[in-house]
Amino acid sequence: MAPKTYTWLSVWFVLSYGISLWDAAYILLRPHSLPGGKWRLPWAVYDVLEYVDKTYDINWFYERHLKSIELAAKATVTLPEIGLAILYLYLAHTKRSPLAPLAGFSAALATLIKCILWTLEEIYCGWCTVGHNSSFNIFTLVGSTYADIRCLLNSEHVAPWC
Repeated sequence: MAPKTYTWLSVWFVLSYGISLWDAAYILLRPHSLPGGKWRLPWAVYDVLEYVDKTYDINWFYERHLKSIELAAKATVTLPEIGLAILYLYLAHTKRSPLAPLAGFSAALATLIKCILWTLEEIYCGWCTVGHNSSFNIFTLVGSTYADIRCLLNSEHVAPWC
């Protein structure tokens, strides 16, 4: 039996995992994707992210800061996640396979686990990568759910910038 497909879900997979691939490529192609690098153009908009999140900072990369190294490992883990999303799209729209929902669920679960991990990492390191920002910077420059969740968990001791 062919799985029921939803246009909004497929669009979400294409957009969100396309952005994940773009981000993973930025990280794994450093230093070429950093400011002054020969492949910087597709990531010129990362100027804002490099300011807001220190793990993307050019100085942390060249200092071989532990968080910058962890970021490369996370980008590598993102690649199979993207592969599962592509597998879902292929199985759902080309093969009409009943295994498509399993691939889609696996990709979404991997994304959820990764987001929880990143949020917990920030909490446990005392907001070491984004704590230098004001709430205005977090919500207007990044505006991510990741930042919103961190501010919902706010206390004066955990995230004074929220």
